[in-house]
Amino acid sequence: MKTGCIHGCVIALLLLLVPVGIVRAADGDSGVRLILQLTVDGLRADLLARYHDRFGEGGFHYLLNNDTVFANAHYRHANTETIVGHSTLSTGAHPSVHGMTGNVWYDAEAGELSYNIEDPDHLLLPVRAQQMTGDQVDPAQRLARTKGRSPRALLAETLADKLLSFTGGLAKVYSVSAKDRSAVAMAGKGGKAFWFSTDSGDFVNSTWYDDAYPDWVAVWNAEHKADQYAETEWKCQLSRMQGRGPVMWSDSKEALRSAAADESIQLNC
Repeated sequence: MKTGCIHGCVIALLLLLVPVGIVRAADGDSGVRLILQLTVDGLRADLLARYHDRFGEGGFHYLLNNDTVFANAHYRHANTETIVGHSTLSTGAHPSVHGMTGNVWYDAEAGELSYNIEDPDHLLLPVRAQQMTGDQVDPAQRLARTKGRSPRALLAETLADKLLSFTGGLAKVYSVSAKDRSAVAMAGKGGKAFWFSTDSGDFVNSTWYDDAYPDWVAVWNAEHKADQYAETEWKCQLSRMQGRGPVMWSDSKEALRSAAADESIQLNC
């Protein structure tokens, strides 16, 4: 998990489209056809209060003031890594049940560490005629021994899987994220997952999900939207002082330790 959302968060989006006739038959005449689940990796609970006065009228401000807020929610697992949290939220089960206990784990047969969703039987679908190779900034993904990805290691059914089962496969389920493991965990074994490729800047998936990309994905990728950000610099909207504490803006573990050791620092937690 990251030290602060303002410094950089990854958002996983799960989109579930439900056939209206099935919903009305099961739940009166509610007419609910769309379920949207947003999971923000690295968004600590205290950040919502810390930056509340800087929110616009929509977004977090709207949700905090108009919806249900669980103010006393706690993890029941110690390892709060990406795949663990996303799988727990998508399945409603603990890691001991859904099986995703860490971003990487020890492969006893191979005698080495492996990436949680790597799968040599389901390779990535090619996006461009000339394949590209970019820098992999994710330390967990660096340990992957294959380009293949799938939810094969996920042991429990997800909300997406249950919805697909309930509707007889008629519901449409899409999961999108910058991280492959976030998208895979949210989509379950029945939904469609897409994730950002650091090689090409396109959104990709594997042969677990499709034999070829849908036309709308191919069209989006052909526009090369990520290319416009190449050789540019991401700048924080707030200064370090406005960020309310150096811990929020630290770039290394060493800086965090130094900040924690300085008793004169006001953390405003």
